[in-house]
Amino acid sequence: MIEALNLSEETTVRFFVRRRDIQIKIKEILEQRDLAMHELENEIKNDSQTSDAFYKEQVNKLISLKSGITSERENFIRSLGDILTPRQIAKLIVFESNFRREVRETLMKRGRDQMNN
Repeated sequence: MIEALNLSEETTVRFFVRRRDIQIKIKEILEQRDLAMHELENEIKNDSQTSDAFYKEQVNKLISLKSGITSERENFIRSLGDILTPRQIAKLIVFESNFRREVRETLMKRGRDQMNN
């Protein structure tokens, strides 16, 4: 990624500090989401809640957490304007998209290979 963006050493340090900060925030939200999902799953398994209001509240909570993750990612991209050029930001977005796609395809291929063995 550093090579793709052609970053100087100073810019690299600033970028990764900012990236680490956002990753910490996103990790916290993901932990909240996982906990909420686990609690909801237990409620569904145990059939202990019959109130539609409860389920509506839980669904809204999960939607809000997912929205929070998206918002943090957007804020990160927008915050890069003082570190990267618009072209570098665009390259970063393309790089990350391609990387996620490649990881997803690799995992899917590995899953298919395991099913065929």
